[in-house]
Amino acid sequence: MDDLRASAPTKQRLIGVAVDAFGRDGFGVGIRTIASRATAAAGTVQYHFGGKDGLRDACDRHVLTIIDKALPVSFLPEGVVREQAAEDGAFEGVLCYCMRSLAEGTPLARQLVSRLTSHVYGLLGASTEDGHERREQASQVVRFGLGAMVLDFAMRQPVGSDDSVRFVKSAWETEFVPHFAHDKRGPDDHAVI
Repeated sequence: MDDLRASAPTKQRLIGVAVDAFGRDGFGVGIRTIASRATAAAGTVQYHFGGKDGLRDACDRHVLTIIDKALPVSFLPEGVVREQAAEDGAFEGVLCYCMRSLAEGTPLARQLVSRLTSHVYGLLGASTEDGHERREQASQVVRFGLGAMVLDFAMRQPVGSDDSVRFVKSAWETEFVPHFAHDKRGPDDHAVI
């Protein structure tokens, strides 16, 4: 995070630091704390984002951009094929931000669930004949998978980027991948989700 503070333009630095601070310390963290950690004046939050709510919106958009890039290339039926963290090296902060958002039911949580459900729906191999059933199946997989993931995260907070990447990889491969294997079984296999 120190490299991010030193090299990124102020606006991007504030977003990166805020994602990390909100994720680790909660959404009650003040803009003075965030600005201080980003080595910026508190007024820069007002200038760039119009205040704390605007900064939160920018953080949500930043995290969704990372999620949208990662889902189609890394989270596949075979498992996590690329253990590549966020490009800025702030994977742990992004994970904490997502988990906190899910646990608190923020607007980002709804977006995460929606995007992940659409991704899982595609991975289940939806067809026009069973589209509604597949959508329901995808929704169940995501609800149960994310529920287990939030609980596991609360009980075993990963420390560091490598541990965070292992946590996400394990969660995907434990909570999601088995449901994709279900569709590859023969007609005599009757596994139930």
